[in-house]
Amino acid sequence: MTIYFIDYENIQQMPAMEKNDRVIFFVGINQKTMKIEMVSELLKIKNVKITQINHQSKNNLDFHICYYLGLYQQLAPKNVKFAVVSNDKGFDDLIASINENGRVCKRIDKTILEPKKETPEPSKPLPIAQKTPIAQKTPIAQKTPNFVTDFDLIQKKIASTPIKQRPKKIKTLLNMLNTVTTEKCDEKVIVKLAEMGIIKFDKTNVTYINSNK
Repeated sequence: MTIYFIDYENIQQMPAMEKNDRVIFFVGINQKTMKIEMVSELLKIKNVKITQINHQSKNNLDFHICYYLGLYQQLAPKNVKFAVVSNDKGFDDLIASINENGRVCKRIDKTILEPKKETPEPSKPLPIAQKTPIAQKTPIAQKTPNFVTDFDLIQKKIASTPIKQRPKKIKTLLNMLNTVTTEKCDEKVIVKLAEMGIIKFDKTNVTYINSNK
């Protein structure tokens, strides 16, 4: 079961859900209407709570979401997952903290809700790609199906994090990556990143290649 905390003021899309999931829908003071597509999706979910924010101030709705995250962190069983549906990256540190305390929590933004258009690879680089280790991706993916579907998100998360803010410990790195993946990351992700030449690691520490760290 997953509890979805939806920031409707920030994003007007719904992720795929199961019927037994729970939705807490946060609506800003100036939002008086809702898209018919959203209403249709909400009607499919048994447990829906709509929270109308009655006062207008900077980041007011975000603070309400943070309050409910803390509230349900205490009330919900540990096997219940959390998902914050928002484009606001300001939630990421809080989400990482929730993961560190033993609960699976992630943020879902428009890059996940809107499938990317695939662009065909140029014809000339194909022979080069066949000679490089990239050809080994398929067997690796078959052995580690729990995270490969999210691996593009993992690489983008590392690349978008300033060098000085990148985690130096394996555990902390996994917690950060869990904020963008649909499945909980494990040591296989670290091995995969090392095989791709993105990081080096020992028992506990992580070093980022070409980052002077």
